[in-house]
Amino acid sequence: MIGKKATIGVLAGGLVAAAAAATIAFAAPAAAQTSGRAVAADQAADRPAYCDRVEKALDRRQRAIARLEGDASTRGSIAWLNDKAAAAGAAGNSELATLYTDRSALRGQVLGPLKTIVADLTAVQQAHCS
Repeated sequence: MIGKKATIGVLAGGLVAAAAAATIAFAAPAAAQTSGRAVAADQAADRPAYCDRVEKALDRRQRAIARLEGDASTRGSIAWLNDKAAAAGAAGNSELATLYTDRSALRGQVLGPLKTIVADLTAVQQAHCS
């Protein structure tokens, strides 16, 4: 269940980054056609509407990475799951140890794509939302 949610979250983040990139690709030519018109002093109207969504998505994914990379005292981290697996194995519960080990491996596989999505969202934010 957790693996399915993590995978869906990673895919959704990728879709958000792709949608933001597509929006930027189509918005750039229109923005270039202002032909020297005066712009208001406050540039709030100049900020694209998707910037708020990018910031929220970036914040969620950064918190997920921090949780996954946390130490053994951080509930839900990979190290925490490994410690739980070791404790279950020492207690003689090999099925529970296997479950924790599998969860740890799945979260380790999610971490790489999650970092890629954060890098993409950060690039979009720096290029168009600053």
